[in-house]
Amino acid sequence: MDMELSDSDEPINRNKRKASRLRILSSSSDEEVVFGNSDMNECSSEEEDVVSISENEDGVEKWQAVKEITSVINEYLEEEKFLYDTDCNDPFALYKLFFTDYILEMIVEETNKYATQGIKNSSSSSRIHQKAWQSVTKDEVNTFIGILLIMGVVQLPEIRLYWSNKDMYANARIKKAMKRDRFLSILKFLHFADNTTARTEDRLYKIRNIFETIVDSFKSSIRPGKDIVIDESMVPWRGRLRFRQYIPGKRHKYGVKLYKLCLPDGYTYNIEIYAGKNNTIIKKSHSHDVVMRLLNGLLFEGRILFTDGYYTSVPLGEELLQNNTFICGTVKINKKFLPPQAKQKQKRGELMHFENRSGVKFLKWTDKRPVCMLTTSKNHRCKFVTGTNGKVKPDAVFDYNIAKKGVDLSDQLSGYYSCLRKTIKWYRKVVIQLICGTSLVNAWYIHKRWGTKNMNLLQFREVIIDRLLVEEQIYCPIPSRKHVLQSYEGSARESRKRCKECYKKLSEKKGRDYATNKTTRVKTYCGQCKGQPALCLKCFNKLHKKQ
Repeated sequence: MDMELSDSDEPINRNKRKASRLRILSSSSDEEVVFGNSDMNECSSEEEDVVSISENEDGVEKWQAVKEITSVINEYLEEEKFLYDTDCNDPFALYKLFFTDYILEMIVEETNKYATQGIKNSSSSSRIHQKAWQSVTKDEVNTFIGILLIMGVVQLPEIRLYWSNKDMYANARIKKAMKRDRFLSILKFLHFADNTTARTEDRLYKIRNIFETIVDSFKSSIRPGKDIVIDESMVPWRGRLRFRQYIPGKRHKYGVKLYKLCLPDGYTYNIEIYAGKNNTIIKKSHSHDVVMRLLNGLLFEGRILFTDGYYTSVPLGEELLQNNTFICGTVKINKKFLPPQAKQKQKRGELMHFENRSGVKFLKWTDKRPVCMLTTSKNHRCKFVTGTNGKVKPDAVFDYNIAKKGVDLSDQLSGYYSCLRKTIKWYRKVVIQLICGTSLVNAWYIHKRWGTKNMNLLQFREVIIDRLLVEEQIYCPIPSRKHVLQSYEGSARESRKRCKECYKKLSEKKGRDYATNKTTRVKTYCGQCKGQPALCLKCFNKLHKKQ
């Protein structure tokens, strides 16, 4: 039901009987919210006089109730732009914009280096398994990523089940592409930095290089349009980690926190990882500085940034205005520099709005609960507007609800086919999320926005998997299982031990004491058997005749 808002010059008579009431649905829930027509006329009147001028507790900021934004900054008018001439109908070509050959070579180099270091420093008891590692190649890493993408689509409780002989579990495509032990071996040694040369004071040194490379590819592929949004995201992690965060409102409440700058339709443009408190100087506040870092390269062009109550503040709005950038977002009522009237109670449907001398506008609207917002956009005149769904709300709230879904949509799309596992270390989880989640969603966004084919996310993913998996199974040489009789080091008198098999036979027949005295002492042993038992030549040949 459409509704006409009054633009009359006549003063509002609060003693007059209220007109018929309109019932609409609240934007924050499915409950009905009742607005009186007189209340809406009062809130939307363009001829409303200035009702007060006040100062905050510090006596610095002056706020006045005005009818519209007085900013003279022009808003950004250009549309989003794809910056490459890549075929937008080729999913694999789009995916390779982010999962580049440079990243592939980095993974190959650092994984091989880490595996060599791990084998060199391993204990002698695990030497039997060291021969299983063979240097990984670029084709193998491609196949490895392709298998991870399949695991995101076809989810099983354990990794080993994908290679099971049971029909209900086995995945023929995965079994054909790579052997199970080779996949687990690559997963074990998957690495992205050289531990011997890394700056260990940097908590993100294990992923710093590859993380910045991937994020740079996000920023170099698209030029954002007018609207951008900032919010937090979580990579799930419940293990021990110094900078693990807890956000109760997220789907994954515990994990590594990411600050993301996204486009309203889900493209991730910039990311910053929260690594805890460090020695960097905080200029204004942590959230303030995060916003300014994420906006690097996007200022001075008239864009509108949408933020939630964690980031929105009067100082941030003023600084962004100085950088020719607008802000619109919810604000917490206990933030500094807000007008004193912000804490006044309202009836449902009422709206108040004030502007300070810098051009930052505060509005408070009571729906099911009070909603406080700051905006500097000159398009926000604090009028009530009716959406296509019939809901009526202030224009700033209406625009915010449309734009704020960007980060949530990005997380939602990445989470549809997540291949993350609980047992994977945190830094591997972050990189796998970027490569198999965010990068793939960004590539699909470009295809959907500028491509001509109609392909959903699952179909897009299937094409990439087909290109990543090689036709022939990756060769993985199996270490020799042949047992060899070896000799202990040192003199025979000092190194000889009782033959395990001879002792076992004699003790069964005549007891331990007899076996202890009569068992043959030898200097030879089997280095491949568990526990490396001492064996005479006769017992060794008999024990290993089938091998």
